[in-house]
Amino acid sequence: MKRAFFLCGMVVLFVLCAASSWAEKAYVTDRFKVTFRSGPSLENKVVRMLPSGQELEVLDTQGDWSHVRVITEGGDGIDGWILNRFLIERLPWEKKAKILEARNQELEAKLTMIDEKRKSASSENQQLSAELKKTQVALEGLKKKYERLKKGAASYLVLKNEYNRINTND
Repeated sequence: MKRAFFLCGMVVLFVLCAASSWAEKAYVTDRFKVTFRSGPSLENKVVRMLPSGQELEVLDTQGDWSHVRVITEGGDGIDGWILNRFLIERLPWEKKAKILEARNQELEAKLTMIDEKRKSASSENQQLSAELKKTQVALEGLKKKYERLKKGAASYLVLKNEYNRINTND
């Protein structure tokens, strides 16, 4: 009997473990708002809710709380208090991802432009290579004609000199 309960328990445990491995994956959102208070305690009034990634200037720290100034575009910041656990010194992942995404798009555009220039240069190179071959063939033909003329002119000069010698001896 104990053996049967043990086997049933093992089967149930196996089924539960297998079922958890079939579960879908999910992630906790990194978009949340934190309280921005008028003082360094939970009893103080909530001035506003700050979104993730809000840029702050830390003015002072007291225990678990930091006195901060919200950095705004206009430059006139609002002072308040926030729990230290909600502060990070690095750029938030979402903002960093946007910066990297913009940089990636910029580099992809640059790569596309460079690739187009490379294709254009390759096409131009092929045209110039074909033109060079034609010019080399024409040069070889002119060299052959020149050599024939040179040979013909050499025998002409010999004949002319001999003719002149014969005519001047008369």
